[in-house]
Order: sequence, then structure tokens, then C-alpha cells
Amino acid sequence: MTSHQTLPSRVILLLVVLLLGGPAAGALHAQTLTSGFVVAGGTFGSHPLDGRRFGVGLDFHLAPHFDLGGEVGTIIQNDVGMLGSANLSYHFSRSRQHEDWDPFLVAGGSAGRFAGSGGAWVNLGGGVNYWLSHRAELRGEFKGYAGGHDLGGFGEFRFGVTFRP
Repeated sequence: MTSHQTLPSRVILLLVVLLLGGPAAGALHAQTLTSGFVVAGGTFGSHPLDGRRFGVGLDFHLAPHFDLGGEVGTIIQNDVGMLGSANLSYHFSRSRQHEDWDPFLVAGGSAGRFAGSGGAWVNLGGGVNYWLSHRAELRGEFKGYAGGHDLGGFGEFRFGVTFRP
């Protein structure tokens, strides 16, 4: 196995350590859980990453307008692959507690494995949440993933539901 094939596994491990057990864990523990979400959608781009996408994630409040989040999910085509991301999001709404529409931008790093190959990506995107009630919203989002080593880049449209504690 060459070093570029093991890089995504190392990146995934680093993301998990930083989010769950590293120095960031203390900072996240002190932060407020903003929301959790479940999404589904479709991916398009370089083969084999054109398929169906499912994921779950959490966001933690960092500062006014800013959240730090993580998500894990699958990409399904003929094989099933895993994708994990750590993201920083910016929300345009002044007070997400009182406004129905919550547009946002998101950027971060992702790593995954699909069809026997691994990749690491920089992701950029945006979306909007529409709050149906104080605790539940509909979510629509687009993200582009640049990089990917052997897998190449891809994009995704996804829709889902977000829950607020």
C-alpha cells in the first residue's frame, strides 16, 4: 500500500481525535449544541462518486453567527463508501431563535473511502434552513468537494431535517 492510499485513513482518524478526544473536545464540551441534522441527496462528478448520499451531523455554537460541526455519512452507487467532515458554518440570520429563514455558508475538510480508494477534500457550500417550529426545520444545501486524490472531486445537493435541542 502506498502512502497516498493511507493518507485518507490518517485524516479520518485525525478528524475523529480532534472532534471527540483531542484538545478540541474540551472546547466543544464547553460549547452549546446548536443542532443535529439528518440529510439525504445525490452526488455528481467523477466516477465512482456519482450516487446517493446519506448523512448525520452535529453543530456546536462557537460565536455569534458561527458554528463548528462534524458529520459522517455514506455515498452509495454500486459500492458503499464512507465520508466524514469537519466544518465551520456562518449563519446570516442575526438571531436563529426568532427568524424562520436561516441561510448559511459552510466550509471544511472531508475524508473518505469508496470502492477501495481513499480521498481527502476541501468542501465549500451553502444552504438554507426553514424553521417549521422552535425545534425542527427543513434543510436544503449544496456542497462542492475539491481534491480527492484517486477519487477526484464531486458535488452534492442534499435535503433533510434539522433538530434543535
